[in-house]
Amino acid sequence: MKKYGHINLILILILVVLFLADLSQFSFPLFSQTKEKPLRYEVEVVLIEIPLYVVDKKGNPVIDLKPDEITLTENGKKQKISHFVLVQNDSPQIASLVRKYPAARRQFLLFFDFAFATPARIIEARKASLDFIEEKILPTDLAAVATYSHMGGLKILANFSNDREQLFHVINTLGLVDPRQRMNGPAGFSFPTFAQTPQDLVARGESTDTIGDPEFRELLQRTQKQTERIYKGYVADFVGELNKLSTALNTIQGRKHIIYFSEGFDSKVLTGKGLDGLSKDSEEFAATGGVPPADTESRFGDTGLRMKLYDALKMIANADTPIHTVDIGGLRTQASALTQVDGVARNMTAIRRGQETLTVMSRETGGQTYRNINTLDEPLKNLLKVTNTYYIIGYYPENTKKKGKFRKIKIKTNRPAVSISYRKGYYEEKPYKEYSNLEKRLQLVEYIVKDVPRNEIQFDSFVSAFRGKEGICQVPVFLKFPGRQFLEKRKNIKLEIYGYAISSSGVFKDFFYQTLTISPRKVTKKLELYGIKHFDLHLVPPGDYKIKLIVRDKKTGEIGSQTQEIFVPDYEKGNLALSGLVFIQPDSGWILSRGYDPKAPTGRKKGVNLPLDYPYVLNNKPFIPGVVPVLNKSSKAQFYLRVYNLRLHPQAQVPQTEMSFEIMDMEGKSTLFRNVELLQTPTQPEPGVFDFLFQANFWNLAPGPYQLKLHFKDSLANQEVVSKTPFILE
Repeated sequence: MKKYGHINLILILILVVLFLADLSQFSFPLFSQTKEKPLRYEVEVVLIEIPLYVVDKKGNPVIDLKPDEITLTENGKKQKISHFVLVQNDSPQIASLVRKYPAARRQFLLFFDFAFATPARIIEARKASLDFIEEKILPTDLAAVATYSHMGGLKILANFSNDREQLFHVINTLGLVDPRQRMNGPAGFSFPTFAQTPQDLVARGESTDTIGDPEFRELLQRTQKQTERIYKGYVADFVGELNKLSTALNTIQGRKHIIYFSEGFDSKVLTGKGLDGLSKDSEEFAATGGVPPADTESRFGDTGLRMKLYDALKMIANADTPIHTVDIGGLRTQASALTQVDGVARNMTAIRRGQETLTVMSRETGGQTYRNINTLDEPLKNLLKVTNTYYIIGYYPENTKKKGKFRKIKIKTNRPAVSISYRKGYYEEKPYKEYSNLEKRLQLVEYIVKDVPRNEIQFDSFVSAFRGKEGICQVPVFLKFPGRQFLEKRKNIKLEIYGYAISSSGVFKDFFYQTLTISPRKVTKKLELYGIKHFDLHLVPPGDYKIKLIVRDKKTGEIGSQTQEIFVPDYEKGNLALSGLVFIQPDSGWILSRGYDPKAPTGRKKGVNLPLDYPYVLNNKPFIPGVVPVLNKSSKAQFYLRVYNLRLHPQAQVPQTEMSFEIMDMEGKSTLFRNVELLQTPTQPEPGVFDFLFQANFWNLAPGPYQLKLHFKDSLANQEVVSKTPFILE
């Protein structure tokens, strides 16, 4: 360890400069790195996780069930349970549980039915949902928003997340052209412009009115002027959209609770006239003495459509997606019931038939039914209660074929006087070429909102933070792809590269997306010895972030995913802050790719005065940072550090610092590291900012993965910060 005590740094630097002679022409020697990190070949293991709800006769959750009290079979064959975990969403342990078991997350899809509901009641559902998102859901809950209308069909307006700003914004502007500009990312999440503040997005004032209620009513009334002749066609379209939704939701782990706000479509199209209608036909027959015309569909409903509905509901249930139906019409009287839906007058009989379809939808999927209620807050509060407690059961099936076939699951318990609810099976993962666009998008959402690592496409990543402009900071992101994994694929490979910056409160702050095309035949040698380094940039305000990185093969659907955590300091407060540590890597053999052009930015980066400059610059020369570099223990390695807000001595006008280094192994064991030297006088690219260049020798360490850790102290300000970076020694 070389420790700099309470001595002016400038004195030390003079000695260093004399020792190194003339460093004015300093250049970076390239340390040996001819080998890449070995590829990791893994046997794919599929883990099936099932939420299991257990209640007693009074409907209270059972929280003391034991694994030996249940048996689980798949396609009739008993399975060995690998884990059995109690999940209580209101417990302090929930945050750690959902990180360990992605299927443990509670997930709600708020589904607004514009087609089979009156405008006034949709507005009430919207208000209740705003309160649900703002006040009721927990930080670990995920929510999404979808709508259905005759003109637009099914639309998922907000994908599953805990970004309350985004969810509030989407619900608050349902059916309207948003007057405030937002940009949608490739996974469907929306982002404000950099000029907007969080207060702009959720400002509500004292009024309980939401945005555009009069315009919203007018819009819905225009879209609902339909005729009874095509009513059945609307129902058929709706059933078809349910099929698509079930297929897409099957890509997401865990139980997905659909909260369906509707007044229900008239069950007459499925079941016929019912007893009242048949009685009227009999009276007409008796009065005229004639034979009524044959109209079996009117009498008995459309059998084919009825079967399609039940098939769609079965698929939704198999996707572990109960539909909780909320009859938003409320408690009606005959006088209040004479409204129109789709241009068709609805009396109490028609209203009851709408309630029948809602009951069928919830019953067939294992959901709750809420009707004859005037306060829509109550069913939402009840749903939070009944979905609070459950178990996660995990097992590893022996056969992991990817044919998209359905596998039946049966769970039994020997405990008396309890009821259990669980998914009745699951669909095998199917070939990616059979995925719909919605399935592809929701698959991506699964990796963005949950910490789900996957290694089908191998890469390492490195993120750091730099000061930007006007409160917008830079988070540069580097991805390093070992080249040999692409050599077996002789044709062109197209990789979709996604990056999302998500704050600690779940707010989506920035994203990037890029398609990278690789031609193995043209760059075989570089892929054999090196690989590809890809650079992109997040622009975010100060705070704690998760950086979600997903890479997907556009043709095969193979995925690599990682999550990096980073703290972005508030540089403007004047506290000590670091950007680093980072090893300096040679780039002559690597294929370099950049996600954006700072001279011609597009999308969210196309703004005024945004900090788009490449951040890794030393002595006015850009360099490529090491991304989990593989270092040769017989060679010296250089690494870089940028320091912000170093305080200067009032007389000498120089900083006073203390630095100590440690080496941490994979087991977390830390030892002092002394083989470090300062290579040149720290440069000062701008006031209050210093760039350091070090050199280290790792000859006394055994080969393996490590982290280099730095304790950096500003002695004048009495502030200390820590930085660390990973590397592999061979």
